[in-house]
Amino acid sequence: MIKHESIDHNGLFHELIEKFFWEFLELFLPQTLKYMERGAVTFSAQEVLSSTNPEKKHITDLLAQVQFQGQHSYFLFHIEPQLPDQSNFRKNLFYGFGRLYEKYDAPIYPIVIFSNESPYKKEENLYRLQFPDFQ
Repeated sequence: MIKHESIDHNGLFHELIEKFFWEFLELFLPQTLKYMERGAVTFSAQEVLSSTNPEKKHITDLLAQVQFQGQHSYFLFHIEPQLPDQSNFRKNLFYGFGRLYEKYDAPIYPIVIFSNESPYKKEENLYRLQFPDFQ
């Protein structure tokens, strides 16, 4: 029997984004290039963002730190490959966004890359809390 090695898809994804970060933005998010300084990018992977509930930890997949033009602040790209049918996805992304914002006190631009074998399906990009009397 032949033993197949598993491929580290996540690791390969990180390498691609790190190597072709600016090209990724040019292709998929060209509007963001208007307000960023094109230069050094600092990447960090697998950051644990804890919450008040020790059982609920959020692990970021990849963060890219990019400087704003003319400002002494940074823009953090939160990049996570994601299967679109994961339950509570938008809620989890919202929580992760809030924790990153609290930790870095800088604008967070969340980027989600859906990786699935089925055809493209537009996903809702909104998480909303609603109350019957709050319209």
